[in-house]
Amino acid sequence: MAALFERRGSKYSGRIVPAMLELARYDAWFITVMQPNSQSWRTGRRSLDRKLHPKALIRYQPTMEKKAREFVKRLLLEPDNFVQHIQLLAGGSIMAIAYGQDVQSADDELLQDTKAAFNVAMVSLTPGGFLIDNLPFLRHIPAWVPYLSYRPIARDAYNAGQRSFRGPWNAVKDELAKGTARQSVAREEILEHQPFEPEDELYIAGAIGTMFAGGSDTTTSVFETFFLMLALYPDVQARAQTEIDAITGGERLPSFADRPVLPYIDAVCKELLRWRVVTPLGAPHATSEDDIYEGYFIPKGTLVIPNVWSMLNDPAVYPDPETFNPERFLTDDGQFKDDPGLGVVFGGGKRICPGRFIVDNTLFISIAMVLSVCAVGQKDDGKYGSLERNEHMGSGLICFPQPFSCTIVPRSKKAAEIVVSAVTESSDQ
Repeated sequence: MAALFERRGSKYSGRIVPAMLELARYDAWFITVMQPNSQSWRTGRRSLDRKLHPKALIRYQPTMEKKAREFVKRLLLEPDNFVQHIQLLAGGSIMAIAYGQDVQSADDELLQDTKAAFNVAMVSLTPGGFLIDNLPFLRHIPAWVPYLSYRPIARDAYNAGQRSFRGPWNAVKDELAKGTARQSVAREEILEHQPFEPEDELYIAGAIGTMFAGGSDTTTSVFETFFLMLALYPDVQARAQTEIDAITGGERLPSFADRPVLPYIDAVCKELLRWRVVTPLGAPHATSEDDIYEGYFIPKGTLVIPNVWSMLNDPAVYPDPETFNPERFLTDDGQFKDDPGLGVVFGGGKRICPGRFIVDNTLFISIAMVLSVCAVGQKDDGKYGSLERNEHMGSGLICFPQPFSCTIVPRSKKAAEIVVSAVTESSDQ
């Protein structure tokens, strides 16, 4: 993958736009992910790379900690709704960073619009996701023909996409005029570029709008896998909690400042990304010119699909790959050990996910807080099958665990009190 996407990135950073997305006029709302390697794409991409690198994200760490505290409180209040709480954590964190929006419900209209638009995009990005992507002539069938017309789906995706990225962008502009805009990526970009060139504003606003697409469902999938793992591997849960307790003394919640002394938590986060790959086949690339690789002729316009699952389940690299084992990412003396090969989770080359550092930060702080306060176990309520046989599933680019039940309870009365106190304190600030 590195040989093609990175060392030959100029040839392998293209995209083939599926017919469904063309019908949904993706270029007016789904800009950064599907744009070809052009000046407009580079304008939006530069915006995200500048604002989402690790040093730039330090200013948003208090926001991520606040969202993680609220997440843990919701888990303790309504543990059976953990999937909805995960969705709110993932979507709400991104909306707070992108637009300064404080989303407090998974049913929020903005989240639902964004999800509706990008669900269409994610399915379409999967080869053969929609029949129209294999039979493009179906785009000409009028909307009134039942079952064969994709125009109603495309229309709804376009309208939802327009609302999801233009609405919050314009809201930030209005708040800036009133002097009430919160810290956000959109606020920074507007302040830096005013007055905008018309096309640049479209590209930058569209790039920020795709932050949700790149991070919400993928983060949701990883967190669902996290709870599945805790229920299946109590020894991992116990070791992680011992590490956290040694630092916090059970008197406070962990913070980003603790990260250097929590190597096992970092290792758990990395193994989660490897163990149940969120995007088993990655995002498809396309060649922008002819190429020859190891004797194979690869013509311009060829769809190139990376088998990410195979790379991260190679027993020669990851022995016993089906077992969850964070120690893969620890040295012999227990220090965190980075693995460059794990980067394939986020793509590669010029198309590597610009939001990967948001995912990294959100995973660490939220997982650390959950483990410091909650005990997760198996729950046999007869609703779902065996956890040991739970497999990932998906109808598009992203896979999720099958639905499952688990118990989530506070580790102690004091742990619950610490969460409530921390959330109340942050709300008063």
